[in-house]
Amino acid sequence: MLTATFDTHRFYQKFTHDGFTENQANDVIEFVSEAIAAKNADSITRPEQTVFKSEMKADFAELRSDMQQMESDLRSDMQKMENGIRSDMQKMENGIRSDMQKMENGIRSDMHQMENGIRSDMHQMDSKINQLDNRVTLLATNMKWGFGLLFFVQPLLPGVYHTIAVLISSLVK
Repeated sequence: MLTATFDTHRFYQKFTHDGFTENQANDVIEFVSEAIAAKNADSITRPEQTVFKSEMKADFAELRSDMQQMESDLRSDMQKMENGIRSDMQKMENGIRSDMQKMENGIRSDMHQMENGIRSDMHQMDSKINQLDNRVTLLATNMKWGFGLLFFVQPLLPGVYHTIAVLISSLVK
């Protein structure tokens, strides 16, 4: 009599890897282990073996159907998750774009205020420079006029000095 061996750990890993739940994998392994134990014990008759094969085929067909349903459900769930993630990413992108636009507008506003402030300061400086220029021009004109008068009066000064000296000396005598 030949006995069959069954590596339950290897099949458990394969079943769980292929999508079986732990309970489903354990149930299948237990079922197969019992079947092998029954076969090894030679406790199964030919008609029982035929029934057993039919039951096994039905069980595997049911498992295959369950696995296909699980795969379909998993794909559907993954698609929903992907759509949700895409939606969230789009919202985040729109929020970031909105925040960037607000920042840009704020920076532009600040720059315009600074520009206007600088223009105002430059206008005030130009006004002060023009005032200073006018003062300098007036002083230069006055100085020219004063120097012109001085040059005009200077030749007359010795005679005026002499006249004053004569008047003073006559008053003193």
